[in-house]
Amino acid sequence: MEFRVLGPVECYADDGARLSLGPPKQRAVLALLLAQPGRVLAVERLISVLWDDAPPKTALKNLQVYVYQLRKIVGSRLLSRPPGYLMSVDPAELDLTRFTSLLEVARKERTPQRYREALALWRGPALADLAASGLLRGVIAQLEELRLAARVECAEAELDLGRHVEIVADLNEWVREHPLNERLREQQMVALHHTGRPAEALAAYQECRRVLLDELGVEPGESLRRLQAEILRAKPVGVSAIRQLPPDVVTFVGRSRELNLIKAQTRKDRVAVCVITGQAGVGKSALAVRAAHEIASRFPDGQLYADLSDGASERILSQFLRALGERPGDEEALRYRSLTASRRLLVVLDNVATAAQVKRLLPTGPGSAVLITSRHPLTSLHGASYVKLGALPLEDAVQLLEGVAGKVATRRNSCAGAADCHWRCASRGPSSPPVHSGQRRCSPGSWPARHAGLGELRLGDVAVRSAFEAATPNSDLLPWHRFSA
Repeated sequence: MEFRVLGPVECYADDGARLSLGPPKQRAVLALLLAQPGRVLAVERLISVLWDDAPPKTALKNLQVYVYQLRKIVGSRLLSRPPGYLMSVDPAELDLTRFTSLLEVARKERTPQRYREALALWRGPALADLAASGLLRGVIAQLEELRLAARVECAEAELDLGRHVEIVADLNEWVREHPLNERLREQQMVALHHTGRPAEALAAYQECRRVLLDELGVEPGESLRRLQAEILRAKPVGVSAIRQLPPDVVTFVGRSRELNLIKAQTRKDRVAVCVITGQAGVGKSALAVRAAHEIASRFPDGQLYADLSDGASERILSQFLRALGERPGDEEALRYRSLTASRRLLVVLDNVATAAQVKRLLPTGPGSAVLITSRHPLTSLHGASYVKLGALPLEDAVQLLEGVAGKVATRRNSCAGAADCHWRCASRGPSSPPVHSGQRRCSPGSWPARHAGLGELRLGDVAVRSAFEAATPNSDLLPWHRFSA
C-alpha cells in the first residue's frame, strides 16, 4: 500500500487504486498516526486533538468506530498498543518517511538536486483536506515547518552555486506561501539583485515591511535592513562580483585530506577562518589557491586575494576597499567591516607573518570565509581552525616533480632522483639522506655538495633555494649544511 500526507490524506492499494478513507475525523485519525509512524498515540491524546480539548461524551466510542473502519482498509498495520494505537508501515509506503530520509541526505550533500527530490513529494499544503475542515492544526503546522526548512535550505544551496536565475521563480512562489518568513524574503532579494533586478529586490523589501507591520506590528529584522542598504548603495547592475583569485594551480598533487578539511570549514552562521601552516616551500599557497577555486561558488559576492609577504596590511586594506567600490580614506577598517557585513566573501591572505597583519582584513558578514597561509601558527586568531602541512609523501613528490619538470628520465631514475630531491628539500635536521637501489649512502661531509645542487632546482623565475633562504634570513646555509663541519 501507499500512504500520503504531504498534501491531501490519501491511501492507495497495491494495484494503484485509490481507497476511500471515510469522513474527515476518520481520515484525521489515520493522519495523526501516520504523522508519527511506529509510535503509540494514547487514546486521550487522539481524542484531545480530534475535538480540540472539548470532546463529546461519545468521543471514545466514536474513536473506536473510526479505528474499526480504518482496519478494514489498512489491515494489521493499525495496531492496538496500550495506552492507544499505532500505525506500523514500511518506510517506503509513506511519503513523509521518504521525505525525511531524502532531506537527511540533502543536508549531508548540500546539493539542490537532493533537496528538490525531497520537495517533489509534496502535492500541496500538508493534510490539505483536513485543514479545510479545521482539523489537526498543530500537526499541519509541524509538517509545514519541515517543508519550509527544506525550501530555505534548497534556496541556500542554489544561491551557494550562483544559480540565482534558476531559483527566482521558486522563491517568488515560496514567499507568497510564507509571507512572514524573513529568511525567504532575504533569499528572494539576493536572487533578484544578482539577476539584474534590483528594483524588484527593493520592492520585495517594501512588501515584506508592509506585511510585517500589518500582521505583527514589527519592522524587518537587522539582516533584511542591511541587505536593503547594501542594494541601495551597490554598484550599477552589470558590474561583476569581485574575482581576485590567482589562476588555479595547474600541477597539484596529493593533499586530498587537507583539501577536504579546508572545504569543510565554511559556515553559514559566522565567518570561518582557516590557517594553513608549514615550513617554506611545503605548498601552503598552492593548497590555499586550489581550495579557494573549489569553494569559490559558495561566495556569490566574490573573492579577495592579497600577498602579505611585504607586511603592508594597510596597503591591502585600501586595495580591498577599492575592489568593494569604496575610495580609501579615513576610518578604513570601520568602512571595510560595514561593507562586508552583508556580503558573503572569500578572502585569501597569503604569506602572513603575524596575526596583527590580518585582523583588520577579516570580513564580518556571516557565511564569509578566510584562508590564510603562514609559516607561523598565528594562535591569537580566536576561533580559527588550523591545517598543518608536512612534506609530501614520496610518491606524490615524484608525481609533482614529473608534472613540473617533465618526464626526462626513466621511471626508476625519476623515482631515485625525486626521492633524493625530496629528502634534500624536506629535511630540517642532521639525519642521513635516504638510500635507494643503486645508490650509495652519502657521508655527512658530502652534504654541502648536495646543498650546492639546490641552485639547479629552478623553473623560470621559481626557485627552491629562495624559499629556504627566506625561511633562514640570517644564514646563507640550509640546516643540514650547518651540520657538515
